[in-house]
Amino acid sequence: MQRKKQPGANARREKPKPVAKAPPGKIPKSTLTRKRILDAAARLFCERAYGEVRMSDIAAAAGTQSGAMYYYFESKDALVEEFLRAGLQPMTEYLRGVVDSVPQDASFRQRIEAAIRGHLVRVLERDDYTVGFMKILDQAPAAVRERFAGYPRAYARVWRELIDRAIEAGELRKDLDASVVRNALLGSLVWSLEWYQQGKLPPEDLAKQVASMFFEGMERRNRAASRSGRDSAREALMATLAKCDEATLQALNGALRKLLQASS
Repeated sequence: MQRKKQPGANARREKPKPVAKAPPGKIPKSTLTRKRILDAAARLFCERAYGEVRMSDIAAAAGTQSGAMYYYFESKDALVEEFLRAGLQPMTEYLRGVVDSVPQDASFRQRIEAAIRGHLVRVLERDDYTVGFMKILDQAPAAVRERFAGYPRAYARVWRELIDRAIEAGELRKDLDASVVRNALLGSLVWSLEWYQQGKLPPEDLAKQVASMFFEGMERRNRAASRSGRDSAREALMATLAKCDEATLQALNGALRKLLQASS
């Protein structure tokens, strides 16, 4: 009986089979599945609070098995962190592109107006990622928000640069705190998602009104001009009186009393 030879050190080993790769130009199936899961999460976060959405709910909405979810995302926190990034990072890149597209010789007012218009037009499209992001950001676990904090800071940085440079250029009042100005403007823009009524006013027209209030205030123009005129007249009168001697001031005081008595 012939004995089988044991493979020696020089025996040829089988080569591992290569991992199947997607053909050039074709998106891998795993990438498409991952995107489908994020899309499903976005739809659910638009409708429910963070704590009401389970991984099994997202799996069902994405048309996949609950157990398979953890192949793509190791935990709900990891999924949410990726979802938040997908909701804000494109918005930041879009806003930066809008500002950079403004002509170099434009004023900072024109740049800020363009940023206001860009934000409102993009946000008020109300896509699932934007709405879901706005709804659950404050509800996500602290650890997720901490790891994600760099993205909101990047978005706020665009506005900080615009407002700081506008103040330096003298286009905005120097007596205002730049952080107060920025947060007041951003707060009104972010919350537009809650109070804006679609169809009532186009986002572009809304942007014009917001920019007008930001730069010119809400006081009636003729009233503001009248107040400015009164202030100038008062300052001129006080300057004139400061140059008068005591006798002249007493004479003016007597004349004013007679005028008031005659008109009463």
